[in-house]
Amino acid sequence: MREKKEFVFLKGRGWWFKDPSRYWLHIIPLSDRLELAVIDILRRKAVVTLDDVLQEIYTKFTNAMTPTRGDIRSMLEEYAEKDKRRRGLWKLKSVVKAHISEHTRLIERLAVIGTQGGFKIWIGKREQSAPVKKGRYLRDFVHEDFMKGLYLPSIDEQRLTQIQNIDILWIDEHLRIRYAFEVEYTTAITEALRRLKSILYDCARVIVIPKVRNRALIRKVDSLRITGMLSDDDLKRFKKAFFEDIRRCTSVEDVDAVLQSIVDGSKSQVNLTIDFFMREET
Repeated sequence: MREKKEFVFLKGRGWWFKDPSRYWLHIIPLSDRLELAVIDILRRKAVVTLDDVLQEIYTKFTNAMTPTRGDIRSMLEEYAEKDKRRRGLWKLKSVVKAHISEHTRLIERLAVIGTQGGFKIWIGKREQSAPVKKGRYLRDFVHEDFMKGLYLPSIDEQRLTQIQNIDILWIDEHLRIRYAFEVEYTTAITEALRRLKSILYDCARVIVIPKVRNRALIRKVDSLRITGMLSDDDLKRFKKAFFEDIRRCTSVEDVDAVLQSIVDGSKSQVNLTIDFFMREET
């Protein structure tokens, strides 16, 4: 009886959740998990073979959650390049290394801009220990009102647990979030979107990504829309900005000027079935 209530059969497509948004907190697409796992391998090891990657991925992802060899190779090609001197070896692309190292610098830049714009700054708990230039850490940008933790009286404790991990928040004098930024160097953004969606009232919810990842971002967001994890109304509330644009910003007005709709309005066809989040196409 429970299955009949929670799942519906879509003719020609298969079984899917009757209300997918209920499972937003628990479902992360396989493509997100695979993307992060491949990048983790490449960051830990100077060079790898395809077999090295396959072995580690197949150890982590089992049963129905096992990605195909083609999925793994495609993800490897997305983030790695062949070593020109050693046949059969792969290494993290130099541009990806640059994006990873820029992650902290962009959060710092946004913190400086937000402070100068009169906002109270909160840095995500997982980012606070990241070092920045001149012997400082990102936690040094956290406003004195939040030294004992993020306090937002209009947000319940469950949602606050999610929100306190957003990379950076600009908060006004009434303790309301005005801007929320997630700085991402990959398109494994489902958890970032989930955190941003935890803010129920109107504010600028922004994903900051490298411009080279834009098309992949659009595909990922559209997939989440089609599978019901994001509604059309949700998408209207999300914005994006590119690394390249944020680098040039020096004021809140500059940031406002570079914000864009998170999608371009394109629609894609997705096989909407119960195992979509196990075998999503990248």
